[in-house]
Amino acid sequence: MGLQPGPEFKIILGQIRAAMLDGKIKNVDEEKALLNELLDEQYNL
Repeated sequence: MGLQPGPEFKIILGQIRAAMLDGKIKNVDEEKALLNELLDEQYNL
């Protein structure tokens, strides 16, 4: 996905986990879509 290992992983995983716990994402396709959205918004990848 173009992101180098580092502290950003923790931030992104935390956001994805929060979305899961809040019921905003319910399957792996929604998880991938959120990941791509986060990467695009925050890291322009």
